[in-house]
Amino acid sequence: MVKLANKQTVELWHYLRQGFEEIMNSDENRLPVKSVNQVSPKYKCSILLSGCVFQVRLLKNTLGTNLDTDLVHEIELYYDRELGRISFKSVSCNQKTGKRNGVSAQAYFA
Repeated sequence: MVKLANKQTVELWHYLRQGFEEIMNSDENRLPVKSVNQVSPKYKCSILLSGCVFQVRLLKNTLGTNLDTDLVHEIELYYDRELGRISFKSVSCNQKTGKRNGVSAQAYFA
C-alpha cells in the first residue's frame, strides 16, 4: 500500500466523510457521477458517487487504464437503504506480485 503523509491522510478521511454524508443524504435515484484526475506524475484517482455508492480508486497513471493491472488501492462505501446498512470495503494491490489484500466491515442503523 502507498504510504500517505499526514496531510494526505487527513484529506482522505475528509473526502470519505463527505462521500458518506452524500450517500446518506442523497436521493436513491441520483444519477452516478464519475471523475478521473491525475494526482501526481505516477498516479491518478477515480471517484464514483451515486445514490448508494461512494468509491475512490488510486490507479497507476497509464494511457490505457486496466483495473486488473493498474489498481493500487480502492475504498468503497455502500449504503443499503432497505436494510439500513452501510458497508465499507478497502482493497490494496501489490504492484509487484498482483496480490490483493482487503478488509471490509458493515454497520446497521437502528
